[in-house]
Amino acid sequence: MQFTPYIVAWAGLTAVVLALALIRFIVSRQEDDNIHLGSDQDSVISKQISVSMKLQTLDRWGKSLTVVSLVSGLLIAAIYLNQVFQGSLIPKG
Repeated sequence: MQFTPYIVAWAGLTAVVLALALIRFIVSRQEDDNIHLGSDQDSVISKQISVSMKLQTLDRWGKSLTVVSLVSGLLIAAIYLNQVFQGSLIPKG
């Protein structure tokens, strides 16, 4: 069984997870942790809400794709190790 397509797909998925982490880092730099209560700061409050919603979306996708990447990587490794083990049981000669 050729594992190259599966490893390429897994590497692509892992690259997407890393890209999401980088995007989250960039978006989180725009985050303002101060509490703004005045009515004159409505634009700041709306920007805080917008950044918070973006971070929540990135976190949800990041967590989901990280789990998928981890499980698929472990599954590929398990199948590969099983084939290596099965191949070692065949007598040579």
